[in-house]
Amino acid sequence: MSPCPDGEESLPPPQSIDGFGLTRREAEVLAWLSRGKTNRDISTILDTSPRTVQKHVEHIFQKLGVETRTAAAAKALAQSDAAGAGNAKTVR
Repeated sequence: MSPCPDGEESLPPPQSIDGFGLTRREAEVLAWLSRGKTNRDISTILDTSPRTVQKHVEHIFQKLGVETRTAAAAKALAQSDAAGAGNAKTVR
């Protein structure tokens, strides 16, 4: 992982959101969006334009069936939690 402009480590795309049909780049954008980054922040991190990030966000909203960044982040988190619960092992 490479460091980001603000000192944070870059995020790998969420592997557990494959069911939404997101591209790898959309998954990266969603991961950063879920951490509260703005389109401008994400564009700097991913070395692309804010307009390109906005288009990715629009596609994410369509694919997830949501209208807000918060709803997109919540849906991704819920999917991630559900996938993680299925992989959890019971310790006895």
